[in-house]
Amino acid sequence: FPVAILAQERVEAGSPHTIMAVGKNKRLTKGKKGGKKKVGDPFLKKEWYDVKAPTPFLVRSVGKTLVTKSQGKKLASDGLRGRVCE
Repeated sequence: FPVAILAQERVEAGSPHTIMAVGKNKRLTKGKKGGKKKVGDPFLKKEWYDVKAPTPFLVRSVGKTLVTKSQGKKLASDGLRGRVCE
């Protein structure tokens, strides 16, 4: 009986028979990293302050003003400094 011997070809990296991937795998099935930042109401971060006039005035209560709340080293009182009422 004739016996056929099958020989495996050894494919080397530089040979013309090598098949390599072209381009980049875009991973279309995977979701995007880091979702969108939630947009909140900016007025939730504010605080109301009473504006009072100096003692010589008969009516001390002038009104109210809005200031961003204290957060970390940024104080609300710093946001009030330098404001002028007309």
